[in-house]
Amino acid sequence: MGGVETITLRNSHKGRKYKLIIIFKIFSIKIIYNVKYKIYYLCNVKIRKIDEIKKQYLKHFQQYDIVYVVQSGSGEFYTMLTYFIDFLNKKYNTKNPCVLVIRKYHIDMINSIYPKISYINKQNIDENFYIFLSARDEFIYENTRFITCFTTRFYNARMHNIMNVFDCFYKHFDFSEKDLHFNRIKIPIIDENNMLKKVAEIGLDLQKFIFIAPEAESARSYDGNFWNFLMARFKSKGYDVFLNIVGEDLDFDKRLNYKTCQLTFNEAFALARLSKAIVSLRSGFIEFLSQTNVPTWILYTPYCALPPDYFDVYDWMYVFSLRTFPFIDVSKIIEINTFEISPLDSINMILKDM
Repeated sequence: MGGVETITLRNSHKGRKYKLIIIFKIFSIKIIYNVKYKIYYLCNVKIRKIDEIKKQYLKHFQQYDIVYVVQSGSGEFYTMLTYFIDFLNKKYNTKNPCVLVIRKYHIDMINSIYPKISYINKQNIDENFYIFLSARDEFIYENTRFITCFTTRFYNARMHNIMNVFDCFYKHFDFSEKDLHFNRIKIPIIDENNMLKKVAEIGLDLQKFIFIAPEAESARSYDGNFWNFLMARFKSKGYDVFLNIVGEDLDFDKRLNYKTCQLTFNEAFALARLSKAIVSLRSGFIEFLSQTNVPTWILYTPYCALPPDYFDVYDWMYVFSLRTFPFIDVSKIIEINTFEISPLDSINMILKDM
């Protein structure tokens, strides 16, 4: 019947070796070798073997009993650290928790919100191992439990069921409002000092300035002319303007003499709380700034991850309204629906009491 046939090939470009085992010309097992792992295919169905990955990368986590695997931007991570990480620690009775972070600003947020927790940067482990972990709600290896905090199931439930963000957290993690604990942001003095040095170099008037954040990863950009007109109106009233930007998608009028420089999350928070007002596109970053206790105008544009006819601005505001966040002064938060209110009317609203 043909017996067992083994074929070995090597792909020098990707550093992989392929071994194909054919059994009686019916079943086939393909093994892909890499320096760091093996992948098994049984009749063309992938079966990832992680023993090799475990040996190499789980050593980073052996000292921890819980590892929270994060796959989120700033918003979900802020909410986790601020409101319910204490509940999770209590739920799992952890003595030595750790967070596996994926972005540099996650470390900033840990240092200012929950500095007592350890963290490991995703850059220090293999990408395939991270993919393996993040695809699972939970994974236990020896004495360490890995918990993926924000799975695809979490995001789908929030969007497709149009649930308020906290209702979604309660359901996903099986807790309630009474379990919330509020961790206040405390900016490390080194970040405060770094901020003061940076803004001194650009000549920002710290006595009278507006903090503007016109960018967001999850929301569609607003008309660049709006931001230019807004800055011009603030300038006419004697305010200096700090523009918190990291990209180059929007075109700002440099003749307005706005001030800008690169700030970390903690440096930006330290600066924003000195401002007379904050104007921002809805983003995860503005959740972080919600503890500044500064009057804040938030503009809601369509959510960029879903079609507008499926998830419109009204849904966006219902799911993510910052005014539903507990323990913050919501009287200082004004939310603007850009579908209902024109750019000019928005500017007049913002400038009315300034």
